[in-house]
Amino acid sequence: MIRKAAQSKPRRPAARRRQADPLEVDLTVSFRFGSEPEDRITPIDGRRLPMVNSVFQNRDRILRAFVGLMFKAGLSSPRVVGHLLPAAGAKRRGA
Repeated sequence: MIRKAAQSKPRRPAARRRQADPLEVDLTVSFRFGSEPEDRITPIDGRRLPMVNSVFQNRDRILRAFVGLMFKAGLSSPRVVGHLLPAAGAKRRGA
């Protein structure tokens, strides 16, 4: 037997939230690849960014950008490259 779906109550329009100005964030990202002070790499230093929407809406894009930035910073340090790519370290040593 086929029944007609029950009609739902008409929805009230959702209360509109006040549109806030974008939040300004001062972003500094630095990675420590060792215990020495010169083992610190700072790819982003004091950049002002507008925080738009929600972190939860953009979490995948934020994670991809963070991992890419971490690899870029790591590849600029010869010590880290030796850990990431062991074959490159062996070639450099002449083995």
